[in-house]
Amino acid sequence: MSSEQEIINKISEAKNILIVSHVGPDGDTIGSTLALSNIIKENFKDKNVVYVIQHKLPDIYSFLPNKENITFDNREVNISCFDLAIALDCATKKRMGYFENIYNKAKFKINIDHHATNPSYADINIINPAASSCGEIIFGIADKTNLNISLDTAICLYTALLTDTGAFRYSNTKGNTLLTASKLVDKGVNPQKIYEYCFESRPVEMLKVASYAMANAKFLNNDKIAYTIVTRETLAKFNALDEHLEGIPEMLRQATSVEVAFLVKETIKNEAKFSFRSKTTDVASLCETFGGGGHKYAAGCLLDGSIDNALEKVLPEVIKLVEK
Repeated sequence: MSSEQEIINKISEAKNILIVSHVGPDGDTIGSTLALSNIIKENFKDKNVVYVIQHKLPDIYSFLPNKENITFDNREVNISCFDLAIALDCATKKRMGYFENIYNKAKFKINIDHHATNPSYADINIINPAASSCGEIIFGIADKTNLNISLDTAICLYTALLTDTGAFRYSNTKGNTLLTASKLVDKGVNPQKIYEYCFESRPVEMLKVASYAMANAKFLNNDKIAYTIVTRETLAKFNALDEHLEGIPEMLRQATSVEVAFLVKETIKNEAKFSFRSKTTDVASLCETFGGGGHKYAAGCLLDGSIDNALEKVLPEVIKLVEK
């Protein structure tokens, strides 16, 4: 029996199902969560599906169908022990935030992800680093097991693929990615509209904080390294939110000389959150050194304490990486 069919069997057997994704939700996280919940509700009867994500929904994803049913507060989850819990796009259980405890209590656990650093922490694990996104994997599960994919579900899955591939520009865009996107378009998805929602609908606050971050970027080692810092004070100055920082590391990476680009953001807990991007350098292994992880060319890590102290630890390792 395939892992895909095994997952469908477990869904069929369960009554109360939890779907959990990672903190700081992006398009793949949200799209995958909504898509899987739709698939379960549309293909199986009498299932109670609770889908949760820590942190609010970024405004640019407000077009996604059924977004209003996402639970963002663990105090609103009324079931203490689910029959089945499914983790999506969570490279580690820590990425679930305060929903990790609820996930751990479930009778049976599934882990679906595309991060190579995922340690396979569940009873069933589908980890496919060759996939562009978690959304691509979910489409494959539904397609291989002949489940219905509605237009609402297709919109969510297409959003997952589009955003995690940078509009099909990144190296994680493979033949199967484009084939999957084609099948979703055949189901009625409007590529132009979703592109506009995801990449051409930016609030003024986002543009202001991005301009500040770029103007204050630092370039090191013959411009092979580029990084910028955003503090809570800076966010407040522009009335910006954490979600408005999306895309800044990618902007830094666009410089022809840059091999490693990163953003350091101060969190509300006095932590330093690093978001790395690279064209050819493995930044996932670097982030693993500091308890993080991700993809080869897009990864992150979180360090306790001030940004200055965190940079003292991380920057020398970045320099070593580009000097290899």
